[in-house]
Amino acid sequence: MSNSQRRKGAIGENELVGVLRANGFVAEKISAMYKEGPDVVAFNGRVIEVKRRENPVSKQLEGWLEDVNLVAVRADRGEWHVWLKLSELLDLIEEGP
Repeated sequence: MSNSQRRKGAIGENELVGVLRANGFVAEKISAMYKEGPDVVAFNGRVIEVKRRENPVSKQLEGWLEDVNLVAVRADRGEWHVWLKLSELLDLIEEGP
């Protein structure tokens, strides 16, 4: 991984921590350069892997999110995964059950 990629990753990690803290959450960047492992810890000890990309992970998922709040995906015999915007997650947490 190049230095610019590492720098881009660190900027993304710091950005996410800043957004979470600005919304009242305890969040900490735990990754270190040249060290494997998760990037951020928040939400009562849950670890977060942070990725910044030039292009969306999936254009199809991004397209679905234009019309709905979240996308639930499950492969056959697999676990459910939910794709949503960070702003939507923060709204859901604030609203509660």
